[in-house]
Amino acid sequence: MRIPCSVPIRSMFGLATSCMVFAGIVAMAGDARAWSVDVRSPPFQWHTSHKAEIRPLTAASKPWRICALYPHLKDSYWLSINYGMVAQARALGVELKVFDAGGYHRVDEQLAQIDACRAWKADALLLGSVSFAGRIEELKARVAGMPVFGLVNDVPLDTLEGRVATSWYAMGYRTGEFIAARHPAGSKGVKIAWFPGASRWSDRPNVELGFFDALKSASVRELVIKEGPDNDRRIMRALLEDALQEHRDIDYVVGGAILAETALVEVGHIEAARRPKVISYYFTHGVYRGLLRGKVQMAVTDQMVLLGQLSLDQVSRFLDGKPFMTDIAPSLQTLTSDASHTLETRNSLSPARFSPVFEVGPQRP
Repeated sequence: MRIPCSVPIRSMFGLATSCMVFAGIVAMAGDARAWSVDVRSPPFQWHTSHKAEIRPLTAASKPWRICALYPHLKDSYWLSINYGMVAQARALGVELKVFDAGGYHRVDEQLAQIDACRAWKADALLLGSVSFAGRIEELKARVAGMPVFGLVNDVPLDTLEGRVATSWYAMGYRTGEFIAARHPAGSKGVKIAWFPGASRWSDRPNVELGFFDALKSASVRELVIKEGPDNDRRIMRALLEDALQEHRDIDYVVGGAILAETALVEVGHIEAARRPKVISYYFTHGVYRGLLRGKVQMAVTDQMVLLGQLSLDQVSRFLDGKPFMTDIAPSLQTLTSDASHTLETRNSLSPARFSPVFEVGPQRP
């Protein structure tokens, strides 16, 4: 059975074609094992997409070696991606080696990790990019000849074979949209403290642009912006303390999950009458607990466990020489504290006791 395909597909030789996709790739609606995704078409842009479903592979044709590079493991966002990757690697019977750069500023570390992947004779590279601003040519030289797939963050390469990546603009827009719906233009203005995240994070401008665009329809009397060099808990705490000391009339504290988790403690010391509401533009275990307790008002999830699974499925299809969707992402979901009893986290959060796994066998001779 064949199903019409409207997205470019790449063979393992890198040839892009318009094609008919076999039923094993796009699942029929209602299939319990189907993964719901957003497909960007044409690929490698952020503006147009359509919905589709993918039926996951059950096994790879051989134990491919897949190397995955993360920018950091400073919060459980990437931990949940790791859980999804590890689960899918084991299901497919492929080998997986994971490296953690330690922060968006650790360019030399990630370049060295690319070399380590090559020395390991990796068949493909999943690149959760640090900031390569000013050093893109070095990156291109290091990955030359390797099949590279984008993972979560924007990757400054025009040679990607595929991508499983979040639209951080959309994440930011959904966050601002939540505020705009509650404080529309013409209503009493609110004061927002905005913490966009690491200044060296490649997608920081995207999440910020989305947030600001959504706020154009909101009544905002003042926007306080606090930024730091990295998504470090110590840095976020210092920035938040400064904001709360300098501005005693903040209505909303908005930022990434590390900021939100830190804010749960810091704003708890403020009397209820002037306590700011906390919002996160992405999702972690700590943010989830905050939603359940009514201490976080809203968060956006890009379903990180599923994202990790999709990335391994995509690479394995490529290495097997099977058709695959070139540029995909799990659908975004908005989570709110007033609907916390209905939150479904299976595709977003790793189990509570899960620790990062950096290698999955079996080893090949």
